[in-house]
Amino acid sequence: MKILSKEFNDYYYLPNTAGYRLGNKPPSLYLEDVPQNAVSLALVVYDSTVIYGEKELTYWMVWNLPVTIGEFTNENLPPEAVQGTNDMGTVGYFGPLLARGVNHVHFVVFALSSQLTLDSTAKRNDFDEAVNGNFIDHADITGMFLLE
Repeated sequence: MKILSKEFNDYYYLPNTAGYRLGNKPPSLYLEDVPQNAVSLALVVYDSTVIYGEKELTYWMVWNLPVTIGEFTNENLPPEAVQGTNDMGTVGYFGPLLARGVNHVHFVVFALSSQLTLDSTAKRNDFDEAVNGNFIDHADITGMFLLE
């Protein structure tokens, strides 16, 4: 399985609009080679440069994406997709804001054996626990973001 973007390559800079103050819009993503036995997909976006509590800072979680989704952004999610509560306490995407210097923003998609029964109040620990119980495969891409 692969996760790719037309807006950045692995370990290259994200578009400026991905930052909270510069547009707060995640880059478009597209998926290839999703396992045939997958029932749904889930995505987590986190920053390994910023530690929040004992974990990396989570910017976005979305699950129950259809396996046939292809290319998507937070603006064209299908109605069955559910977005979780990020570490800033809002539902949906919240881009890089807190640290100075280069941030490493990881986009990780999981192929799952079932839909997740979480609602939008779910936080990262809930997401991780649910994904671990349904995991088939995963793919990731990392973008860098420079906060000035």
